[in-house]
Amino acid sequence: MQPGRAQVSHRTAPAGRLGRVRNAGRIQGGRGIPSPGLRRFDGYALMLVFGGGGRYRDPEHDLPLHPGDLVEVLPGRPHWYGCDGPGRWDEVHLVFEGPVFDLCVRQGLLGAGSPVHHLAPV
Repeated sequence: MQPGRAQVSHRTAPAGRLGRVRNAGRIQGGRGIPSPGLRRFDGYALMLVFGGGGRYRDPEHDLPLHPGDLVEVLPGRPHWYGCDGPGRWDEVHLVFEGPVFDLCVRQGLLGAGSPVHHLAPV
């Protein structure tokens, strides 16, 4: 990989009655998605930082991101995450939608508490 360039790979999956994985992927040497402000997804997303670091921001949070941090994004929630300085990070992500995931939110399995969860050192 050339310095200053991100390596991106992803896959998509077909939809079923319970939902679908829109894409799953890995980014090495990324910086997040450039955005002038907060953005919104129309689906769910999970993103795990496994190298480097950055920040997560939404109307209620401004949190540092380190290896082992999992970011959870709900549909319609304004947010931003990425590198806010000269750094880069490595991530794996999953973007998904469907009624089974809506049920997970209603049952408190997703969307309860902080949008950033520290899993473990990577």
